[in-house]
Amino acid sequence: MHACGRVCWSRWMLWSCAGVTCLCRDVLFCFGPRQIVLYLLSRIIIGFCKTMAAQGVQPFCSTTFDKAYPYLATVVWACVMWLFENRRFSLHRSLAVSMDFLYHDANTWKKLADFLPSPATVAVLVYYFVYATVQKKARGGRRS
Repeated sequence: MHACGRVCWSRWMLWSCAGVTCLCRDVLFCFGPRQIVLYLLSRIIIGFCKTMAAQGVQPFCSTTFDKAYPYLATVVWACVMWLFENRRFSLHRSLAVSMDFLYHDANTWKKLADFLPSPATVAVLVYYFVYATVQKKARGGRRS
């Protein structure tokens, strides 16, 4: 901080550039920080939108994030679906595989086992059923 109490942004930028340069020399190590950077990018965009709303910039100050979120989600999913159908190669591989399963593979089933829950799902449901039964008996059958 300066003597007047303000943050020196040039120092912050210099140190962040030096840190990223040191961390991302090895491409394999940089996979984790890439995910963090992309996560932070989404948070920064929302933060800038809230900052502009607080400063009275239109259209940000005329609505709230909760009111704008359905439109944001619609645009994001429309873009992802368009990319999936028209430019699949541009999507991250794991996203493309997940969407392929959801929109193509999960639409059909060939045998009864495809329609039934997995053994892990059954185990979780049995656990919760037994847990709820034990809790109900411990309370003496009355509701809390």
